[in-house]
Amino acid sequence: MQHKSLILLTLMLGTSMATIDSSIVSVSLPVIQKKFDTNLHSVEWVTTAYMVSFSLFIPLTNWLKNRIGYFNLFISSVIIFTIGSLLCSTAQSLPMLIAARVLQASGGGAISPTSLAILSDSFPKEERGTAIGWWGIGNVMGPAIGPTLGGILTHYFGWESIFFVNIPIGIATILLSLKYLTYLKKQPKEKEHFDTNGFLWFGIFIVAIQYSINLFSDPKGIGWILVFGLIASVVSFILYLKSAKKPDPLIDLSVFKSKVFISAAIITIIRSLALYGGLFFLPFLL
Repeated sequence: MQHKSLILLTLMLGTSMATIDSSIVSVSLPVIQKKFDTNLHSVEWVTTAYMVSFSLFIPLTNWLKNRIGYFNLFISSVIIFTIGSLLCSTAQSLPMLIAARVLQASGGGAISPTSLAILSDSFPKEERGTAIGWWGIGNVMGPAIGPTLGGILTHYFGWESIFFVNIPIGIATILLSLKYLTYLKKQPKEKEHFDTNGFLWFGIFIVAIQYSINLFSDPKGIGWILVFGLIASVVSFILYLKSAKKPDPLIDLSVFKSKVFISAAIITIIRSLALYGGLFFLPFLL
């Protein structure tokens, strides 16, 4: 296989494009709030909707990879993300912006795991560690430069530019994919079973728990809707645990038997709470 460096560059571009949107928007939220004349509890869904949709589509990656192949999955995800970015930049209302963010994240949620899987399959064992290391740089650079880039773009070009900037990156990634990732078309496709019930309960749990948390943070949100959301969260979580005992579950819960995995997951959760919580509130305090 030739052009390994360009294959790596293509995957890094796609990954950094998806991850940068996890932090670039926070700086612009006060401007977006003023633009659409809304309150904090409404504008926070610009970020929350992206994260929820992102989380929902990550577990689908393995099944989609087996059904349509790495190439189709990666390039489709980049196209969806790019279209979502265009719709975000042209949104005329807050609901339109939130809907576009959901579409954007449905593509972004598959880009990172797919690109990592492509790296693992494309590079020999002796080169894999180095390749993943470089890919990791692109993966962490996105959230790192997002706030600074978002502030500069918003100040000079308006909040729409933080989404528009993804479009040339997305087009470049698509063109590079068509040139350097076509070897992935040879990958055999499998008709793997899809855990429909598992995805349903997992989706209800993620949406219900996040909606409940948002309501809990709103003084006006304490009421029967919050109680219903919490009940839906608990019930859907229990039903998902029951569904996960079947063969080929959506998420293999056996990984939680590993102390290393649990430790890494806890560290990631704490880091994300500190990073994204601060990034969200800081612009409103300036």
